[in-house]
Amino acid sequence: MRYPEKPSSTDADLVALIPQLTPLARRLGHSQAEADDLLQDTLAAILQRLRAGGEIDSLSAYGRIVLKNAARRRGQFPRLEPLDNDSAMGAEPSGEGAYAALEAVAHLPAAQARLVRGALEGHDTAQLARSEGIAPGTVHSRLARARARLRADLDMG
Repeated sequence: MRYPEKPSSTDADLVALIPQLTPLARRLGHSQAEADDLLQDTLAAILQRLRAGGEIDSLSAYGRIVLKNAARRRGQFPRLEPLDNDSAMGAEPSGEGAYAALEAVAHLPAAQARLVRGALEGHDTAQLARSEGIAPGTVHSRLARARARLRADLDMG
C-alpha cells in the first residue's frame, strides 16, 4: 500500500494562496464555475513554474498577475475600448466643450495624456503598452486615473 506524499512547503504555500486569489477570481469570472476554473488554472501554472525551478519573489503578487492573464486569455477581463467622444465626455463635444476637453487632456500628466490620445486614436491596450514600454495593466490603471481626473476637471461627476 502506498501512502500519499507528505505535502511540501510549496503545496502549503499554494493552499494559503487560495483565499487571497478567490475574490479576484470571482470578480473576473462570469460565474462561480468560471472563477473556479480561473483559480485552478492559476494554481496549476504557479505550481508548474515552481517545479520547473522558477523563482517567485512574491507568490501573492505573481498569483494575481497569472490570474489576470488567464482571464484575459479566456476573454473574461474587460478589454480597453477606444475612447470616443460619447463615452469619454458623456456627449459629443463641440465648440467650447471640445476646447475644454482638449485643455483638460493637456493638463494631465504627460504619460496619461499620451495614453488618452492614443486611446482616442483607436489604439488598443496592447498597442499602447508596447508604445509606452509598460505593462497592459499599467495602461488600464493610468487611463482609469486619467478619465477620473478628466471627469473632475470637466465637472462631470
